[in-house]
Amino acid sequence: METNSDTGLDHFILNSSEYQWNIRKRSFVIDFDIVCFAYAKKSLVSSIYFIGALVGLIIGSFLFDTIGRKPTSLIGGTLAITVTLVGVFCKNYYFLLAIRFFQGTGVFMIGTGAYILAQEQMPSQYRNMTNAWAQGLYAIGYPMAAAIGYFCDNWNTMFVLGAVFMAVTCIPIIFTVESPRYFLAKGNMEGAKSSLKTLAELNGVDLKLEKVRIIQPESDEGEQQTILQKMKEFYKCPALLMETLVQMFCWFTICVSY
Repeated sequence: METNSDTGLDHFILNSSEYQWNIRKRSFVIDFDIVCFAYAKKSLVSSIYFIGALVGLIIGSFLFDTIGRKPTSLIGGTLAITVTLVGVFCKNYYFLLAIRFFQGTGVFMIGTGAYILAQEQMPSQYRNMTNAWAQGLYAIGYPMAAAIGYFCDNWNTMFVLGAVFMAVTCIPIIFTVESPRYFLAKGNMEGAKSSLKTLAELNGVDLKLEKVRIIQPESDEGEQQTILQKMKEFYKCPALLMETLVQMFCWFTICVSY
């Protein structure tokens, strides 16, 4: 018997061997006995996903400008699909935490990469529309996830369905072309022209770039100029730095405490 510090009332805590669930659906809360006053354990399953997401955003930010938007997105997608499939064999709470962490890492790498690819390949007059559509997909995804949970009785099986859905969303990225802006940032003018020509062909336009010369902007610091310039912007504009830090703090705090 223990005393609840909030109410001051005594209560009994039963072990999992002292009661039996009589319900059709299985969940990790039941399987791992995360019931009654195990609030921290239940919250950590959600919070650790966003901690992994933060790691994915940091790693992705580096890889997007290093190996490209498309390869980084596919790496994130492969990671997310793999660890989600592994969830089928999850029989341990701490194993579940590891799966959730790497899910967050992979999902945010592919999600951010796909968003960047779409925005950089899209004509400027359509970017606001595609941005709104991308945000609207969250509203579509949550009901779909709820439907999977409603019709699926086993939470391990839900991981299989989630992995299949992730694989389907990766298919367009496999067949898309790398962003021309990535090639320009790397100084690969021929790669940029090839990417632009492919995008033009997909839209039924015969774009002649053989005689077009793309001039690379002069840079005293080589390929690292792109990354360093972004960091210098924070030094030049303290307000931008403060705004970024506030947004990062709010996003991280809300997600982790969700």
